[in-house]
Parts: sequence; structure tokens; C-alpha cells
Amino acid sequence: MADIYRSENNKRKYFRVNFDIPLCTDMTISEIGGKKIKTGTSKVCVLDVGVGGLAFSSSLDFPIDNKVIFKFSAKIMGENITFLGNMVRRTTIRPGTYKYGVQFVVDEQSETTHIRLLNKLSIGLRKNWRNCEYSSCNKDKCPNRQGSK
Repeated sequence: MADIYRSENNKRKYFRVNFDIPLCTDMTISEIGGKKIKTGTSKVCVLDVGVGGLAFSSSLDFPIDNKVIFKFSAKIMGENITFLGNMVRRTTIRPGTYKYGVQFVVDEQSETTHIRLLNKLSIGLRKNWRNCEYSSCNKDKCPNRQGSK
């Protein structure tokens, strides 16, 4: 079951949804230094997501640079959703495995959409997480899948 948390030690503005089985997303570089670019996509496993950002794990080594905007696309609760953000943190879980923190770059309309969909997801996960619809990671879909947290 997902863990929805907010504690005294948690300085986040919004709640986060933690996934027991990570959310599988397609990730690509959207722009560098304000210029739109087209690149290939990689599958990455999102460990948790909130309105302000997400955390994911991967065996791929990405730059921590606020000029690089990444796009994450997934299906949650039957809806396609896109998150745009830049990586603000990278920690090494073990050699060759990294955990990244992404801060979203959102406008008011995107933020409203994210809040609505993440609230719907968190309610669905609390009621019956086995029937909650999201693109979950497995080794076939997400070859870069790394163990959770």
C-alpha cells in the first residue's frame, strides 16, 4: 500500500504519494538553457511523487543542472500526465544505482491538474491499492528498474 506522509521533519509544501511498486514513466530531456530539444526516452521508476516534485531511481547517471528540463510522462488513474522539472539532487544508493530528486517547473493550470490527479490517486491507493490504476514498473517494462527506496 502507498504511504502518504507529512511529518514535522518534512518541509515539503505538498503531500507526497510513495509507491510500494514504483510508477513507470517515460523520461526525456525537454529543453536545455531554454531551447526545446528532441531526444530519445528512457524508462525510469518513480518512487514517490507530489505536486512539487518526484523522486526516482535509475542506473543511468544524469546531470544535476537547473538549465536542463526533464519531461516525465505516465498514466495515472486512466489519465496521461506529464511532469516537467529539473534534477536538484542525486544520491548514490549503491555503485551504479542513483536516486534523484526532481523539482517541478509548473504553471498554475498544471499545478491544479497535478493536485487533482494526485489526490484522486492517493484516495484510490488508500481504498484498494491493488485496483488503483497507474503504470507500475516491472523488469519487462522498465529495464532500469532498481529496488525501491
